[in-house]
Amino acid sequence: AEDSALRETAFIIAMGATISCEDRVTLAYHQMQEATLVHDAERGAFDSHLAELIMAGREIFRLEQIESLAREKVKRLFFIDEVEVFLGFQNQLRESLSLTT
Repeated sequence: AEDSALRETAFIIAMGATISCEDRVTLAYHQMQEATLVHDAERGAFDSHLAELIMAGREIFRLEQIESLAREKVKRLFFIDEVEVFLGFQNQLRESLSLTT
């Protein structure tokens, strides 16, 4: 990443990804893509592309909702990895929610 703020965010995400399992690496990759979308929006990359900004915003919202659902499911189950549940939901809903990450 050329921008130091985005680079710092990416490094923080990457460091967290190496803590426990390979699912965390996949999750970190998705988080980096989301951080890049947010960063681009904040820097005005979508200023003349309103439709793309709306699509990016919807995707981020949907991913946050999926993460929330995964957390709720994990609370009801024992010995389940939250990251695994989140990625499972995300993969199953990728097409129907038009997710790119």
